[in-house]
Amino acid sequence: KAQFNWEQVKNDPSKRSELTHDLVESISLIPDEITRNEYIRDSSQLLATSPEILLRAVGQAIIERQKKATESYKSQRRAQETDTILPDVGKTGLSPSGAEIISAQPKLTKLEQNMRNLTELLVRHGEKPMVEYPNGTKISIGTFVINNLKQDGIEITLPIDKQIFEEFMIHQNDDEFVSEKFFTFHPNPEISELACDLIADKYLLSSLYTKTIISENVAIDVDPVKEEDDPKELASIYLCEIKKSAIEERIRSVTEQLNKCNDDLELAKPYQIELNNLIAKKIELSQYLGNRTK
Repeated sequence: KAQFNWEQVKNDPSKRSELTHDLVESISLIPDEITRNEYIRDSSQLLATSPEILLRAVGQAIIERQKKATESYKSQRRAQETDTILPDVGKTGLSPSGAEIISAQPKLTKLEQNMRNLTELLVRHGEKPMVEYPNGTKISIGTFVINNLKQDGIEITLPIDKQIFEEFMIHQNDDEFVSEKFFTFHPNPEISELACDLIADKYLLSSLYTKTIISENVAIDVDPVKEEDDPKELASIYLCEIKKSAIEERIRSVTEQLNKCNDDLELAKPYQIELNNLIAKKIELSQYLGNRTK
């Protein structure tokens, strides 16, 4: 069918572009990745363009549709919640007129933001190798991150992020496991929504498009390829960042306990020792990070 349509529109630039967009949208609806890639390969030959360009365009369409689906789910859930009997306005998020009051999402603490950075790394690069040994044994980026967090006694406290980490540990050894694909199409809409948000910058359709030539007279709007940092390096940096944030929170807690000791030097001694050790660790991590944070 595409071949027939192409023959009909190949001399009309606007119709060629329209057909290309239709092909991209149709291919993005195919659930099986292998079948989808076969259609991308055949379509690239028909359009005389690189399959990588079509793959990126299809990826954009998939991400946009997934985001719309999760947003629709959230809207329906909010509507169901507001359809219940309205209790006292002082105990609800409703105005006296019954209108829902939209409250801003709570801002993440520094420690929580570092947790979110690690979640993004896990979603986008979790299955990729972090360490490769001569005998062929590999440690993935996700496993490396999780083992380091356990070793330092740091728990992921953000509920959805914690589920993502747990799901990764359960499924990372599944056949052909790809972290990004697994989480963006996860049956839990909260997990898939967060995963889509975390990888959105890969495929996000910007208001400023880049025209990419895919054949002699046809162009399609796609984002330019974004140069990314080495995920292995990011894993080391993010782990240091979260350790530093955890130490800073502990420093605040120990300082509060120390202040409660008043002038009792004997009572204050263990807190003072711990505080000195924490400060030394913070300085060491700050030096590694190039003093990018204070």
